[in-house]
Amino acid sequence: MSVLNQAIYPGYYTGRATHVHTKVFPEWEVIPENNTYKAGRLSHVGQFFFDEELNMVVDKMFPYVTNPIKDTIGRTRNIQDSLNIFADSHGPEGQYNPVFKVHLLGGVVSQGLVAYITMVRSQYIPEEEFVFLTES
Repeated sequence: MSVLNQAIYPGYYTGRATHVHTKVFPEWEVIPENNTYKAGRLSHVGQFFFDEELNMVVDKMFPYVTNPIKDTIGRTRNIQDSLNIFADSHGPEGQYNPVFKVHLLGGVVSQGLVAYITMVRSQYIPEEEFVFLTES
């Protein structure tokens, strides 16, 4: 299954690296009246990150240059994320990459990006036995 989501590049706040939240609902139903979905059972909650080099480019663009903590606290780097999700992904229990693969839509970041990541949730492992890699 593929999922398409249109969004703006996320901002940042104290203690958290630039990230996007994700939830996996293995069961859902379409609501035809408004072309949306009604979610069923929640199977996974996680977060994905952006490459630090890309974050540094976006940090210099409007409106990100107006972030009120930019010149005082600054942006938290992936490895310093306060929930340790990024660091845990590279540790002994992790070994997965929570960073989006990104392609430019034009020649420069301001023309837009396409970001993608592969996420797998085994349907054969009972829920109570499954360890969610990105949970804190």
